[in-house]
Amino acid sequence: AVTIAIAKKFGSNGVAVALRGRVPCKVIGNVNKGDIIVTSHAPGYGMVAGMVHTLSSLQIIGRALESKLDAQPGVIEILV
Repeated sequence: AVTIAIAKKFGSNGVAVALRGRVPCKVIGNVNKGDIIVTSHAPGYGMVAGMVHTLSSLQIIGRALESKLDAQPGVIEILV
């Protein structure tokens, strides 16, 4: 089950925030199942963490539940 909190709507725009569960995530770059996903330089996208041993738990978005084998932006399912 996914727990989602919806922020106040400003005009016609709304923001959905996943608190836990299996959720879709926009990512850039190649992703292998099991990779740790962190924020990227592109707003609104995640990417694979480079040096997982130096990460703070505050930097981690989630763990990839599927692979994406191209460098283009895409959507994968992650575990938050």
